[in-house]
Amino acid sequence: MIDPGAGIEIVDLKNNTISSLGEERKTCPFGGLDGIELDATETYYYVTDNPAGKIYTVNADGTGYTSMVDLRTQGAADLGFIPNQSVIIIPLMQENKLVDYKFAE
Repeated sequence: MIDPGAGIEIVDLKNNTISSLGEERKTCPFGGLDGIELDATETYYYVTDNPAGKIYTVNADGTGYTSMVDLRTQGAADLGFIPNQSVIIIPLMQENKLVDYKFAE
């Protein structure tokens, strides 16, 4: 199991507020978190860990996280999420390419 890292700060552009997601050292994975996108149901966030090349889901209520995909390469940067297609798109900076994952329906 990965040792959890620092907390995540959520910026709500509609309300102009900043809040912490869960507790530091308990809620999010360890690493150089880079991209973050809220899923369509607002149940969790998709988060990329740039140096580890992994994608995690972090519970939107701050109760924890799970490992979703190991890209097996460094450089997973910001990600995009297309809710109506259940697809996430991740740029791999060191490889100069994009990868996409479609979730099972």
